[in-house]
Amino acid sequence: MEFLRDLCLVKKGKVSNIDAIDVDDSASNIGESINDDATCDGPSEASGTTTKKKKTSGQQSDALDRIADSLCRPSTPLVLPPAPKCDEIDSSLAVIGWRLRQMNPTQQLHVIQQMMNLTFDVLTKN
Repeated sequence: MEFLRDLCLVKKGKVSNIDAIDVDDSASNIGESINDDATCDGPSEASGTTTKKKKTSGQQSDALDRIADSLCRPSTPLVLPPAPKCDEIDSSLAVIGWRLRQMNPTQQLHVIQQMMNLTFDVLTKN
C-alpha cells in the first residue's frame, strides 16, 4: 500500500487550466484585458483561490495519509458470538407467530390474550 504514500501521484501543477488552452489573437486580447483589470484592482480573486487551493491540497494530502495509515494497519478479525441454538420453545413460538400472522388483527389480540392468561395461570399454580 505504499503507492498511496507516493508523492508523485499527487498532482502538483497549475490550479487552473486557463493557461493550457490554445487561443487565437482575438481571444488572447480579451484575456489580456481581463488580466489587466485584475492587476489594477490589487489582490485578485485568483490569488485568493490559489491559496485556498493550496490549503485544500494540503488537506487532501493529510486525508490520503490517514487513508494510507488505516490501510497499512493489520485488520483485526471480528469475533462474533456463536449463533443461538433453536430449541423446542423457539420453534413452537415461530410456528405460533406464523399462524397468528395469518389471522385478522382482532383474532390475533384474542389469541395472544388467551395464551398470556394460560401461561399466567400455569405459573401462579406452581
